[in-house]
Amino acid sequence: VPDFDMVTYTIAMPTYVVGCIRKYWEQSRCSTTISTSSSSSTSSRRYQK
Repeated sequence: VPDFDMVTYTIAMPTYVVGCIRKYWEQSRCSTTISTSSSSSTSSRRYQK
């Protein structure tokens, strides 16, 4: 069953891999809201350091 294989594969995937995929997906979407929020979060992190 392909659906069952997809579910098991998704569960077996590490969280950091899912995070990388989400970041890549957000960047590929070229959304202004996402780009603005990501840029503001990175700039705030730099200032905190």
